[in-house]
Amino acid sequence: MRSSQYVSRSEWQDSGDRLSEAYARGDVDDAQWFAGMAAIFDEAYLEGGDARAQSGFGGDESRWELARRPIAWAVDRAGTFLDIGCANGHLLECVVRWSAFPVEPFGLDFSERIVELARARLPHWRDRIFLGNALTWKPPFRFDFVRTELLYVPERHQRLLTERLLHEVVAPGGRLIVCGYGSPCSGVQAHPVREVVRSFGLTPEPECCYMGLRGTLVSGTRRPLGLSNLIVSSRLTREAMGRVIVVLQTCPARPMSPMSNSG
Repeated sequence: MRSSQYVSRSEWQDSGDRLSEAYARGDVDDAQWFAGMAAIFDEAYLEGGDARAQSGFGGDESRWELARRPIAWAVDRAGTFLDIGCANGHLLECVVRWSAFPVEPFGLDFSERIVELARARLPHWRDRIFLGNALTWKPPFRFDFVRTELLYVPERHQRLLTERLLHEVVAPGGRLIVCGYGSPCSGVQAHPVREVVRSFGLTPEPECCYMGLRGTLVSGTRRPLGLSNLIVSSRLTREAMGRVIVVLQTCPARPMSPMSNSG
């Protein structure tokens, strides 16, 4: 049973759509857009009656796990995991529990009130939950795994966000996990992140098996910003029609040539 105060995804997404339309008309600038989105998420999440609702999810535990557990499948080794848009930190707790590998969790959110909520819920991770805008935030170090959604920024900045995360936040050889969610019950289509990422210069190759899932292997034909290869995998099942997950893998750091320091 969901909380009577729960704000459905369709409700807050409608508010976000109206804000984005105002942004597209030039009625609001970047600062106003982010402030408006923070207010929308505050209303949608802070009054939730359980951990899932405070993470923007209206279903029960089984639906939550079906929709979110594939994120943990993208963790293919021990490492640090940053959740951008971490809300109350519930996804971080779950990824730590679900992952087959040890995970060091970290979170980032642009709402001060939501960050306060996450820190209060998870005092043992208080110093790991950061306040900031993913477009401008300076990470203390680079992370092995970074999860995000493109809808956290205006559409015109989505490519910038993707490229910045790959080059400044994800560690060499790490993975950027880009999620798109919807709500079948509310008739909200999942954000087509696979197509959006492809529009950034990635060309899908034939289907392959990835982490036990049916997926798509994608390599960067233009090698954007010096990246030689990107791996993109997505899955949209009949049981979870409201979820698409795309994984981008950065190149591992190249070992320094013995001749590179020669005079």
